[in-house]
Amino acid sequence: MENQNTQNQIFTTNFKAGQRMFFLDMREAKNNSKYLKITESKVNEDGDYENHGIMIFDQDFEKLSDAITEAMSKVDFKKVAKRESKKVNKDCPNAGMVWSEEDETKLEKLFKKGNSTEALMKVFGRSEAGITSRLEKLELIEA
Repeated sequence: MENQNTQNQIFTTNFKAGQRMFFLDMREAKNNSKYLKITESKVNEDGDYENHGIMIFDQDFEKLSDAITEAMSKVDFKKVAKRESKKVNKDCPNAGMVWSEEDETKLEKLFKKGNSTEALMKVFGRSEAGITSRLEKLELIEA
């Protein structure tokens, strides 16, 4: 028998935001009504995962959409992008630069010693995406 969680699943997606993961699951209830389950997952101080979720039912989808649209209209995304770009350049001076063989060797050694992505970002002056993509290229993690 199929798992109850996947049995009523219509669509699922997720995204990472800093140290948190967000999961969006569109599901169908037993009475055929639809609902959106949004779950935030983060690691707590004990190293365990902590999850918080909300459910929004189909009769409220339009209200949710309107509220998100209104909230997003209040943000000047050009300013946000500019601010983030400056922050990345300041925090990640080597972002976008070509990796040397020496740096790749050093990255592999530090990664195998158990250094976190955050620590590697500081050592190499690169973004999280830059470190992750290089680890993938070196086949140290799966894509």
